Amino acid sequence: MSSTPSPAVSARRGPPPPIHWRSWPLEEGGLSAWLLSAVAVVVIVAVGLGTGSAQWALVACGILAAAAWRFFVPTHFELSAQGISQEVLGRQRRIAWRAFETSEICREGVFLRPAGGALSFTRGLYLPWGAHRAEVLAFVDYYLGQIRHSSRTTEFSHG
Repeated sequence: MSSTPSPAVSARRGPPPPIHWRSWPLEEGGLSAWLLSAVAVVVIVAVGLGTGSAQWALVACGILAAAAWRFFVPTHFELSAQGISQEVLGRQRRIAWRAFETSEICREGVFLRPAGGALSFTRGLYLPWGAHRAEVLAFVDYYLGQIRHSSRTTEFSHG
């Protein structure tokens, strides 16, 4: 008599238990995060010195801050049967699992792509897993089915 469960029993397992964690790339990135921050400061100073204008340095600072703001701000994530909740700067947003059609595993997280549209890749959600890789992948696998591993050499940013 075999002790392994039949496929029918395995298929009936319930959803994974809810998980929550904080993602803050500046804190978690180590030396590379601080080097990126230093490069941003150097670019702002170079723009200011190159143009001789504090206004242009402020414009460069604003552009860099707008492009990389999630790098500097902690985000709280929660995965549950209801979907993905993310809280940033006191504002919470929940996205139901049915809003996503496919997933793509990247080096430090998973990119969830919404259904439909030629530019759907621009509206996706990058979900950095931090220390919760197995738990996040279990949720994605349970709610979205097969996970596609990224064949890209680039990595999605945290945001």
